[in-house]
Amino acid sequence: MKRAGGLLSGSTLVAAGMIGANAAAYGMTIVAARLLLPRDLGAVTALLGIIQIGTVAALTLQAVTARRIAVAPDDREATIGTVARVSIAISLGTGLLAAAITVALAGPLDLGSIWPALLTGATLVPLTMMGAMAGVAQGAERWQALAAIYLANGFGRLLCGGVA
Repeated sequence: MKRAGGLLSGSTLVAAGMIGANAAAYGMTIVAARLLLPRDLGAVTALLGIIQIGTVAALTLQAVTARRIAVAPDDREATIGTVARVSIAISLGTGLLAAAITVALAGPLDLGSIWPALLTGATLVPLTMMGAMAGVAQGAERWQALAAIYLANGFGRLLCGGVA
């Protein structure tokens, strides 16, 4: 059993990681609002909404993976192997489904081309894989790794969104 101080440190690390990730993601929104015309900002916001819906798969992978590792730590290596295989399939499926749905919505969203739709789907592939990695870190109580994953997610959005 872990000491209360260790739990508090882990909780603090994860909370700090989540705060940093959300601040960076918010920073991406501010950058977009400053650089884009209102019409283009509306399209970006719609695509971010689709990405937000698509991350349900990542959260599911995280929760299931964390639980499986936490309840059977002796089977961790086998669980990680299974999760690696399953998460690749789920990530690709999520990305393809999101791309197909977004391509179908390209006209009403007035995207100008199908590239933003395809990139929306492509974005969900690594985001879904990050969910599996977060689940491994969470289930193994590797709080520093979990905080780093959250920070990479948020700052990745800021960097990629700023470049795009």
